[in-house]
Amino acid sequence: MKPPVEADIVSLEAQSFGVAVGYGGPYCGVIACKEKFLRQMPGRLCGETKDTDGHRGFVLTLSTREQHIRREKATSNICTNQSLVALMVTIFLTVYGKEGMKELAEQNLAKAHYAAQTLGATPGSKLLFSALVSTSSSRNKEPH
Repeated sequence: MKPPVEADIVSLEAQSFGVAVGYGGPYCGVIACKEKFLRQMPGRLCGETKDTDGHRGFVLTLSTREQHIRREKATSNICTNQSLVALMVTIFLTVYGKEGMKELAEQNLAKAHYAAQTLGATPGSKLLFSALVSTSSSRNKEPH
């Protein structure tokens, strides 16, 4: 899939990346933008760095919280609970990495196809959009 490089601003819901849902939440919205819009965005900008031992780490490089700047210029109010959810997502994505996320996506797709085939074969059921399942022969096997 081609990244949305033409877009000025993109957003996503990152709850599925390591945040357990309970009683309707919590969720973790993410907004990304081109550099020229950074100072107008709510929230925090994190950057990658290395510590004195050369280990990879992430630091807060820009923040728009009221505690850090004048309240009338603030664009958001991020509380500790939201920071903890964002930290869970960061840990999940760091542990999985690029290859792990690709493998996870492939497994989820295979399991979705398997579920569609299995449920579609149940007497009395009707599978909507069955062409999408039948055209993906490489994923029509039972998932791991």
